[in-house]
Amino acid sequence: MGGTENEVYQYSRRLVERGYEVTVVTSNLVGFRPRELPREEMMDGIMVKRFPAVFPYPFSKLLITPALVRGLSSIEADIVHVFSFIPHFFTNYVALYALHHRIPLVFTPIYHPARQTVYRGPLAFLQSNIYEKWLGLELLKKAEYVTALISSEAQYYKEKGVKNVCVKGLGLDDEIVFPSQKLEEFKRKYGLEGWKVLISLCRIEWRKGIQHMIEAMPDILEKYPRVKLLVAGEDMGYRGELERLCQELKVTESVVFTGDLQRRQAHCALQVSDIFLLPSHYDVLPLGPLEAWLYKKPVILSPNVWGQEDLVTPETGITVKAPEDYLGLADAALDLLFHPKKAQAMGENGYRMVKERFNWDRVVDRIEEIYQIIEAKRKNR
Repeated sequence: MGGTENEVYQYSRRLVERGYEVTVVTSNLVGFRPRELPREEMMDGIMVKRFPAVFPYPFSKLLITPALVRGLSSIEADIVHVFSFIPHFFTNYVALYALHHRIPLVFTPIYHPARQTVYRGPLAFLQSNIYEKWLGLELLKKAEYVTALISSEAQYYKEKGVKNVCVKGLGLDDEIVFPSQKLEEFKRKYGLEGWKVLISLCRIEWRKGIQHMIEAMPDILEKYPRVKLLVAGEDMGYRGELERLCQELKVTESVVFTGDLQRRQAHCALQVSDIFLLPSHYDVLPLGPLEAWLYKKPVILSPNVWGQEDLVTPETGITVKAPEDYLGLADAALDLLFHPKKAQAMGENGYRMVKERFNWDRVVDRIEEIYQIIEAKRKNR
């Protein structure tokens, strides 16, 4: 699970509740690795169809799924909605199929110009010089609608010549309040009793900047020894590097790796934490800080998190100068640790903001309005 997967699920579930028939087409990969998953299953009224990827990690990042070529033709669709703007075979074939068969196409790219940092070598060249400037861009231009999470993302597409761009925003689930007994069990399990807790809740990969949080720990511990960094999330092949960094900096005892957490466990982790950190090298309105605000936690982000400029103010959190500014991270964390009333006020202000602005029903209303406009146009044609 990640931000995009959660978004697709939330859209689909609510559209089913409104009377739509929804089929989600995806692969059999979890964390870009094949898993034994049903080829078809019904999930909360959503038909899920999975097509196996044929190339092993790391080439699985291209999402090559030959079975999709035959399988897609068996799915009747009035609208095709693609959630990606990456040179995946999977999503791009679906988009080209829709255009070829004149099925209205909606794109939710969830894009950031620095995204090619997820690739290395020839794949990075393909992403930045061919896909973004030609093939992918042409797909966006031919779509009936392109939806953006935030206004700065929408402006990026418009500057590239993409029309029919609208900002739809993002929704949030309600917070889950756990009984104190469950919270104490969680603290005991991970050795957090009696400690202040900084939390990183994201996939464990280079671009999320977890290494910079670890680099900040010696400075934090020197001035505030009773603190631990909780690193929660699925390992994307980077945990070993982070553990070596912990040993090198002699902070192994102060950094706790939980591994991948179930959704409810992740919410429990947020509830027991004190400060949320995400010094990411790129992200587009990630769920992590929004969910942290939902639990009234202050956030510390990097300026490379697209959307933070609309959300992080002196009243809701702190933005450091750059992802690798570990000294700035340390100073920001210490400021909040030594001034708990300031941290509490930031968390409460963030809570009010997300409750006001991030509502799934409101977001699905916008998506449904787009679908209805497309359907009306098709009937007129």
